Amino acid sequence: MTLSQLRRQARQALKGKWGMAVLIMLVYFVLNTVIPTVLEMVLSGGWSGWMAQEDPPFAAQLVSLLYTVALLPLGIAVYWVFLDAYRGQPLSVAVYRQGKLPLKLIGASILYGIFVFL
Repeated sequence: MTLSQLRRQARQALKGKWGMAVLIMLVYFVLNTVIPTVLEMVLSGGWSGWMAQEDPPFAAQLVSLLYTVALLPLGIAVYWVFLDAYRGQPLSVAVYRQGKLPLKLIGASILYGIFVFL
């Protein structure tokens, strides 16, 4: 399958769903990039302290690690949302907040990371 064929299939899957797709990716970007950066700036002592540092302080690293683990289910949900869109289903993240699924996703993501590392 060529790249142009993949691009055509992706455009077809997102037909009529572009607004929601962009909104989902924008929210994911803000949660995954902007908020951790602001938290690291605050924990590093402000803008000047953040710019002058070589390595972030331990508190910033710990908060970043915990925040990353907390966002694992959201990252997987975003992948599943777009997989569902490719399969012709509507874009919705609400399905992935049910029951113990977020905890299972965190566990599966950690195991996946361990196996990739090995």
